[in-house]
Amino acid sequence: MVTGLWGAGLLLDSALRVVMAFTLPVDLVPVLSVVLIVVTPALAKVLGKAYGRRIGLTSPRTADV
Repeated sequence: MVTGLWGAGLLLDSALRVVMAFTLPVDLVPVLSVVLIVVTPALAKVLGKAYGRRIGLTSPRTADV
């Protein structure tokens, strides 16, 4: 499930990059690309941890260590 989450997140990331490239001004695309580089893995990590806690793979105390 977590692998699917990462795969879906990266597919969404690539789709957003294509849309950005065709619709936004050239000067804005590199800035938003850096934002996506930071946000995509961070969001996938947070959602993956939340899913792991939900199904009981980790306890809430030790999950952030």
